[in-house]
Amino acid sequence: MRENEALQLAGASPMDIDRSVESIDRVGLAMGPNRMLDMAGVDVGALTVIEWIKGGDGPTDPAYRAVCRALFERGDHGQKTGEGYYRYEQGKPQPSEKLQQLVLTLQEQYLLVPRDDIPEQEMFERLLFSMINEAAKILEEGIAYRASDIDVVWTAGYGFPAWRGGPLFMADEIGLTVIVDALDGYAERLGNECGYWTVAPLLRHLAQTNQRISEWCGSDVTMMESN
Repeated sequence: MRENEALQLAGASPMDIDRSVESIDRVGLAMGPNRMLDMAGVDVGALTVIEWIKGGDGPTDPAYRAVCRALFERGDHGQKTGEGYYRYEQGKPQPSEKLQQLVLTLQEQYLLVPRDDIPEQEMFERLLFSMINEAAKILEEGIAYRASDIDVVWTAGYGFPAWRGGPLFMADEIGLTVIVDALDGYAERLGNECGYWTVAPLLRHLAQTNQRISEWCGSDVTMMESN
């Protein structure tokens, strides 16, 4: 969701972003992040972010999830109010002029220069590769013991296509070196003051040693540290 909104502030539309991961050629999700949050309730997502930041543990970047927070403040909570990332007519999502105007306002507020050349491949990478990097951090911290547990959560609980095997299995199919290089590239191109693009040590280690992240488990941590 962080990259979803960063892409919107950079000039991509919610529909284009959703399409980048709904495409069967890339991931094949039943719905992208914008349709999903509109269905679940923008207010639910926004309140989570607002309370996280209030508690002092959330990001200090003022533009973090700014779209979601602004939608919440003006009462556009998704399907249940008829407006969110999309406008809804008889339950069907349509491009929202209100959302477009909101994004323009936020771009001016945060002095952001939009692009008109964001390719679908970049949208896909920024959504998926940031998730894979975060999953590696979760494994390092011991929040999850096995990489396969993360894949099960995503395929059984969050609608990730089972035939893809989960985001970490998919990461191995793409190639960890490809993903690490892309993350380093985004850090250089987009800036990394908030550390969003800092590659997890585990992910970089596995890429350098030609290992599979989907097969990693907590008992491997000693081996990683010794190397």
